Amino acid sequence: MMYGTRKELNKKLKRMFDNDEHFALLVWTKQDVMAQVENMTESEAGAILQEIGSVAGHTEEGISYRTVQ
Repeated sequence: MMYGTRKELNKKLKRMFDNDEHFALLVWTKQDVMAQVENMTESEAGAILQEIGSVAGHTEEGISYRTVQ
């Protein structure tokens, strides 16, 4: 998983993948996180995004609204 700004993540992706390599990219934004829990602040959503970015085993268990809660 990755967490960062678009610019930071672009750099990481360029290092990880060739230009013609295919991969799936799933994106969570602050707005996506905030939509899962009523009355969540932007600060809380940002902290959860950081947590999502550090989840190991995401390919086995995934990231869902339960992860956010």
